[in-house]
Amino acid sequence: MPVNINKKGRVAVLTMEQADQAGLLDAALAYGLVRRCQQIAEDPEVLAAVLTGAGDRFCLGEADEVDAEEGAFVGGPQGPALEAVNALVSLTVPIIAAINGPAGGAGAELALACDIRLAGERASFQFPQLAEGTLPRAGGTQRLPRIVGRAHALELLLLGDRIDAQEAWRMGLVGKVVPQERLLPEAEALAERLAQKAPVAVRYLREAIHNRRSIRRYTRQQISEETIARLLDSAIWAPSAHNRQPWRFAVVRSESVRSTLAKAMGEQLRAVVEADAQRSFNRITGAPTVIAFCLTMKEMDAYPDLRRKKAEYVMAAQSTAMAMQNFLLVAHAEGLAACWLCAPLFAPDAVTSILGLPSDWEPQGLITLGYPAAEPKLKSRKPVEVVTLWR
Repeated sequence: MPVNINKKGRVAVLTMEQADQAGLLDAALAYGLVRRCQQIAEDPEVLAAVLTGAGDRFCLGEADEVDAEEGAFVGGPQGPALEAVNALVSLTVPIIAAINGPAGGAGAELALACDIRLAGERASFQFPQLAEGTLPRAGGTQRLPRIVGRAHALELLLLGDRIDAQEAWRMGLVGKVVPQERLLPEAEALAERLAQKAPVAVRYLREAIHNRRSIRRYTRQQISEETIARLLDSAIWAPSAHNRQPWRFAVVRSESVRSTLAKAMGEQLRAVVEADAQRSFNRITGAPTVIAFCLTMKEMDAYPDLRRKKAEYVMAAQSTAMAMQNFLLVAHAEGLAACWLCAPLFAPDAVTSILGLPSDWEPQGLITLGYPAAEPKLKSRKPVEVVTLWR
């Protein structure tokens, strides 16, 4: 296998042998990493891991392997690097990158996905994607600024210059530079120290740092009408069935209306789950703006038979969901935070009554919106390999 695993007590050492002779991350190496991460997840004895490269290189980048018949990347539309990075981030045990040589492009992104990075004296880092007409597509644009700061990240990503181990340490990209011959022993010793920690506490700590979640806490700063209008304009350009645009929006900026809405919804939600009622109340009243996303069937086709009628409704719901997705993406680009609530599905009468919605508007969800009071945390996602079939 392109990735060897050597279990040393409670530590698993993963060595990328790099079947691609150019030292690149090809599909075989990427999925080898995915399988080894799955192996670690299934072994309760492994409590920490180390990732390193064979010989004198860590990983030089991603191989653009193209299937001759399909004309597509072997690793899928995003390439194999993202699969490997997702597998590393999804581990429930801490992993240390022992960077023994050049780490370029996707290889550097593999290192960024690890919890701790140690560099040997011959290590180097480079993000050459922009010069090659592409972008880092395995999380580099998100993780690098969080690790080294915005200024250093922009310098590394825009210029694409190679930096040595000492410069990487100065920027904060690695935690320590050690003599080459001491790199792997030191990484293994550090992993063994981590393996001695309480496993459950370590897991929750990693999840708190890596995981994604919607923002529930906002500052009191109001969002301008112009900004909200831009977000809604992005929503109405979502794909829609028959181009009928079945979505409808209700913007709630009044504090008293939000409070009344939260109380009315709470009364209906308590009949379902008491905890949901309290959570929804806190989120609605704690946000400076709430958007109710609704759908209407007035513009959709009407059919006499149940099967086509149901399909038409599903298409309207899917179109409305895509409008919500557009809204959320542009909100993120504007520096706003948002949380999607499905509670209106369980309290439609309360939403309709308090907001005075037309009778054909069916509430589908609420989006709470504001400026974040805390840095959002990222949730892990199952690797694409787990949730996708390729035919």
